[in-house]
Amino acid sequence: MESSKYDGTIHPEEWVKRIQLFCYLNHITTEQEILEVCKLLIDPKINIAYDNINTIEELIKALKQDIFFIISKDDAKRKLSSMKYISENHIKFLKEFLTHCYNAEIYNEINEMKKYLCKILKDNWSLQKEFVIKVENIESTDELIKKFEEIIFKQTIIKHGSRIALKHVATGKYLTSIDKNYEKSQKQIVFAGKSLPTSDSTWIIMSMGNKKNGDTVEYGDYRIGLINEETNKALFNTPIKAQTMNHYHVSCDTINEETSFYWYFQNLKSKEINSFVESQDIINIVHSDMDEYFLRSHEVTFKVGNDTFQEVVSHGRIEENDEINYEWCIELVK
Repeated sequence: MESSKYDGTIHPEEWVKRIQLFCYLNHITTEQEILEVCKLLIDPKINIAYDNINTIEELIKALKQDIFFIISKDDAKRKLSSMKYISENHIKFLKEFLTHCYNAEIYNEINEMKKYLCKILKDNWSLQKEFVIKVENIESTDELIKKFEEIIFKQTIIKHGSRIALKHVATGKYLTSIDKNYEKSQKQIVFAGKSLPTSDSTWIIMSMGNKKNGDTVEYGDYRIGLINEETNKALFNTPIKAQTMNHYHVSCDTINEETSFYWYFQNLKSKEINSFVESQDIINIVHSDMDEYFLRSHEVTFKVGNDTFQEVVSHGRIEENDEINYEWCIELVK
């Protein structure tokens, strides 16, 4: 192993470790001997006061104050600012990011590292916003990198355009629609179907407002359309009374100006708006026209011909001691 000169382009601590290893391999073991070797290997253009340096720690401190290292730190920060995340090179990206943080002397300055990672995600607004929220209370480098990976690879955030399934919590059955009509209204039926999701119980979230596909769905988005993937029709509320008192049918129909198909989600763990909707959240599904109606199911059934279906209805309020019948688990369908 050969020794290397210090010219200001490497972090002083990293360089000293290399020289220490070189010295140990060559049976140079005392700090004073190692210090003398270090001094001999410093480029003459590096201007430090050698007479005032008596320990390796003092040497590292002096090298960090030299203009060449200050320029090197600024260069590392510029590299951090220009980094772009490429998923195919994830490990390489993380190694480069942490190396630049180390060289810029911000490796343990968590807020500075957060700012650079946030900037790196600027081309993906939804990921960037999720990152800002989820790292707010993180205080260590390891936690920060772990959370970054979780956000990148374990994306559970529901987005406009996402395929979802909605499981009724009380009965474990999925919100479903098929190409059959209610006998009374001749509208496409909606019911709580099987205990496993199928294409009939897969729904596509459509923004009916200013958001576009790929934008995150938030608790506070009041213009959401739910499109049944199998029939390509939207879930909407009807003024037609169901079999149970004070409940109304929900149906699926083609989107047009006359159908009322705006919905929004309420998070049962928090009433805070502008937080993300995530897979496995327990929610209320609320029809948001001039009046609010809450989606619910129960053990009551209805018939179409000889076929029996578990009823899904809407109601103008959540009834006391019956809250579980209004609860749905939202699941991201891959």
